[in-house]
Amino acid sequence: MKAKGMSILKDLVSVDGVSGFEKPVADYISSRLSQLHAGVRRDVMGNVLANLRLGSGEPSLKLMFCAHMDEVGLMVKGVEPDGFIRFEKVGVIPDAFLSRTPVRIKGINGTIGTRPGYLMEGSEKPQGTRDMYVDVGASSSEEICDLGIEVGDPISFATAFSSTGNPDRILAKAVDDRAGCTALLLLAELLWTRDFCESPSSAEVVLAFTAQEEVGCRGAAVAAAAVRPDCAFVLDTVPSGDTPDASMTKDINARLGGGVVIPVMSGGVSMGEIMAEPIKRLLRDVADEKGIPYQLAILPVAATDSSAIKTSGDGAPVGTIGIPRRYAHSPVELVDLNDVMSATQLALGLTERLLEGVRLR
Repeated sequence: MKAKGMSILKDLVSVDGVSGFEKPVADYISSRLSQLHAGVRRDVMGNVLANLRLGSGEPSLKLMFCAHMDEVGLMVKGVEPDGFIRFEKVGVIPDAFLSRTPVRIKGINGTIGTRPGYLMEGSEKPQGTRDMYVDVGASSSEEICDLGIEVGDPISFATAFSSTGNPDRILAKAVDDRAGCTALLLLAELLWTRDFCESPSSAEVVLAFTAQEEVGCRGAAVAAAAVRPDCAFVLDTVPSGDTPDASMTKDINARLGGGVVIPVMSGGVSMGEIMAEPIKRLLRDVADEKGIPYQLAILPVAATDSSAIKTSGDGAPVGTIGIPRRYAHSPVELVDLNDVMSATQLALGLTERLLEGVRLR
């Protein structure tokens, strides 16, 4: 399963899907799901929703698993007369991550330019996005027009998928949250091949691949309102605290290769989520039973689709299955494939446990 996960993740991060422009990612996901003969549909937000019936008889439970398709990126804001492109950020990206970054617009490669180092004074402040631009090799705004580039076009990072000194650890753009999408696609295959006819109860499982999470969890809010799940779990990457410039105690108690992260509290005031005790207990019980490593953590600024699902309609019990990753919201993120596999196994274990009739309310 790990080799298949590696292949799916490589495919997914190689596709561009800035928030609001997720269609190429949705096409890939829909194609894989259609091979399972799952009922696949897309809604007005561009979410991909797949339905699976587990067990025999009328479903007594509607269970939703969710992972977001979109990635942070940029958008064309304007074009200078000499062909340099001004841009706006889509999602939260620190300015320091952008300078000299390779990017792609409509398949055209370029780089983010800034004032050359040899022209900078020693006391000169770091440049912000207002002073940056994208250089695609054009010499005039007319050339940009001829290339078909215009205001509103998405700009994706063009970082290639690559392995590291540890073959299970992958560098790529859009790990957030193509790693979660990978885990969810693997879960779909496992659920399709398992026989749940002897389960005490039956369930309708909805796999939701959501749009526009990076700009406010918009797709998840629409999906949850339509699905109205009895229970939901979000598979998303979360920041790790295991680098020299972070602290496992003062910042984030999560490390790569340490297993899934169970965020007991995440996000800020407006988009935050405090995990309900029954959900946290269920996640831990299943992980312990299956021998799946996990890490309890508080994520002070990292919100996920959980916050939108939990407060949609009448609300629903929601848990987050976090996949730790380094260098969040940058052109190069790093993830351990073993943590992705653990997320898939935990999601499968949760499904099996809930089909036994566990009550969460």
